[in-house]
Amino acid sequence: MHEKEKIGPSTQLIKTKRGLLFLYHAVGEIDINIAREYGLKKKIKRGYSICAALLDLENPKKVIARTQN
Repeated sequence: MHEKEKIGPSTQLIKTKRGLLFLYHAVGEIDINIAREYGLKKKIKRGYSICAALLDLENPKKVIARTQN
């Protein structure tokens, strides 16, 4: 995971049938494996990315799913 330097909010939680959709941004090093998935040839020392997580409706501390990269 590259979410080592900073994690910050994006939008308000979005209520869906399957849970609360939480969008956020992350800052950190993007390693060569992730960079290659996007067609880049080297790692990014400090990159920003948008991420998402699906939280349980009854207990938002419980993460149902989240983006990997």
